[in-house]
Amino acid sequence: MNDLFNWFISQGGKGAGYRVGSEEDTYDNEGKRMFHVRGSSDMNAKAMQVSRRAASLNSGDMFVLETPYKVYLWRGKGACASERRNARQLIDYLMVGREVEPMREGKEPRAFWEAIGGYEEYATGKRMEDEKPSYPPRLFQCSNASGAFRVEEIFEFCQEDLIEDDVMFLDTYDEVFVWIGEGANEVEKAEAVTVAMDYVRSDPSGRTLDDTMIIQVKQGYEPLNFTGHFQAWDREKWSKGKTYEEIKREMGENGITKVSEIRITQQTVKAMNNNNNDDFTETDGSAFTYEVLAQPYHLLPGGIDKATRELYLSNEEFFLVFDMERTEFESLPRWKQVQLKKEKGLF
Repeated sequence: MNDLFNWFISQGGKGAGYRVGSEEDTYDNEGKRMFHVRGSSDMNAKAMQVSRRAASLNSGDMFVLETPYKVYLWRGKGACASERRNARQLIDYLMVGREVEPMREGKEPRAFWEAIGGYEEYATGKRMEDEKPSYPPRLFQCSNASGAFRVEEIFEFCQEDLIEDDVMFLDTYDEVFVWIGEGANEVEKAEAVTVAMDYVRSDPSGRTLDDTMIIQVKQGYEPLNFTGHFQAWDREKWSKGKTYEEIKREMGENGITKVSEIRITQQTVKAMNNNNNDDFTETDGSAFTYEVLAQPYHLLPGGIDKATRELYLSNEEFFLVFDMERTEFESLPRWKQVQLKKEKGLF
């Protein structure tokens, strides 16, 4: 067991930026520390130190919170048997002699929330709560660095596998996240969403774009339903220690939709298909005004496709501009759509 946990602990600091090689320098100023235990088997289970806060929890795994007087063993609803065993072994190895209080998610005593720094939202959901998920999350890297657009799956992934110069997509089955690295180019952005759509359409399980949400998130603005699929997510790395909810409160709803959680809805997909345009447009159904969209192309907000500006109008403003519903416009011949857009300065 010692050799096994020497390996666990030697790996611990890598993902979250903590030194976990010894008991020195790993406690915070209250004499506490917390570990995240994840793995589908005894062979790949890892224990990694994480920030001591409720936002570090997720429903799929085990967490160990050590205080000067007690150790809390938190079991997420979806934690598997190997994670439960290895969390116990971690306590036996590092926290000998401490009183251990095991608990299940949803049954936590007040003392636990006080010890962790107070309750806050954490990653959860039906997929994470499933101990043996039928569709485990998958991560793919999308890049055209070689001159051709390539997609490669990353196995047993961690946060460090998110390449800042590329676009990645994370498939959690109900949602497919298109993660945009700060250095990703426009070709990668456009192609990645097209690939994500085709990937969903071709899934032999039978899911469709009607029941699978495709969501764009940008580096540094990752929501909990994205970060919860990574072990020991390090918010210091890109988000200055802040959770998505904290960033959202600071920026407000209107601000956050401009940088994150931009949703590719079925309506957007239909509009793009009707216009023979499979390129990715940054819209989530929230709108830019007609005045903004009618500006010269070089003055448009970043990411807008000048040939499909009408997609960024709200339904109400679309009707005011074109004097017809969006569905009526989409049923028109292609040449007629282009003519109307040119008349309104939207092409």
